[in-house]
Amino acid sequence: MRCVDVAALFAAAILRRNPDSVVIPFDTQAYKVCVDPGDTILSLSERLARYGGGGTNCSIPLNEANTTYRKRKFAGCVLVSDNESWVGSGRYGSTGVMSEWQTFVKNQMRLGGHGTAAPKLVCVDIQPYSSTQAPERADILNIGGFSDAVFNVVASYLSGDAGRFVAEVEAIEL
Repeated sequence: MRCVDVAALFAAAILRRNPDSVVIPFDTQAYKVCVDPGDTILSLSERLARYGGGGTNCSIPLNEANTTYRKRKFAGCVLVSDNESWVGSGRYGSTGVMSEWQTFVKNQMRLGGHGTAAPKLVCVDIQPYSSTQAPERADILNIGGFSDAVFNVVASYLSGDAGRFVAEVEAIEL
């Protein structure tokens, strides 16, 4: 199974539960795609898997959110990739992902005001290596590999329930 297939399956599953989500297929560019959350997960996955699959620039979907969707409020972003983002660089030695993430957070806080929870970033690295595009911190979760357990871990993290999140992680058999 290719990384793009897993990413498409993940996007289709998110759309099924959150039909107002925005899906941005990418490789070295963003692709415009019209999705119908009412489609079956398999048909959405098949359609989405046609996009991308070449090089990787993980900052592209965040840049797209910061430009095309800059007036839209988001709870956060889920990046699904092989995370080998060899294209794009950030400012002052940071990755392009971190530069775009900082812009995203600043814009989302501006849109939501001071009473709004800060957005969260989830980076699902389907083929984990020794590096990451965004270092782990309170607003960033890195997940290496993929199984059906990833959906529960992501849901727990995004819900902000630390106890549930820890329980989900501890329940995974190694």
